Amino acid sequence: MRKYFFLVALSFLTSCNNHRSFYEYSTIEDLYRLPLIEPYELTNIFGADEDRHSEWASTWNLKLIYGSVKTTRAEEVNVTKGIIYGYHPRFDYYPPTWYAIIPGEKIEKIFKDQQKEWRSFLVSKGIDSIKLYNVWELFDQFRSDKTLPWYNPKEGIFPTND
Repeated sequence: MRKYFFLVALSFLTSCNNHRSFYEYSTIEDLYRLPLIEPYELTNIFGADEDRHSEWASTWNLKLIYGSVKTTRAEEVNVTKGIIYGYHPRFDYYPPTWYAIIPGEKIEKIFKDQQKEWRSFLVSKGIDSIKLYNVWELFDQFRSDKTLPWYNPKEGIFPTND
């Protein structure tokens, strides 16, 4: 019986060690990925970096979980105080879009053509200085050294402890 228990425990522990951290990988299947706050991540088609300046390749997708809108696009993004926020300019017939996501509160807000309301919302959540980063530049940094402005474990920087 002890031998059986030991084998089950060992199997469980090794399976836990094989689980990749949310912030350890930059590709999944045929997609590039940029982690924000788990489970939120930006994705783009693998290989799109070769055409990153074209309109179709510059756009990263952000899958939403709680609202009636299921996805939004991102060209610029940041994570501050546990809040994901960003922007995507006009695309085809879509208006410019700003968004704010608070995973800990299950809040996903989309602001179409409403930059002023977006800024007011962020200020109401304690973000007075709004800084956005280009997603491709963030991806290059993350792919290279697995760090982001909101995630750098060597310096004690994590997305929810600003």
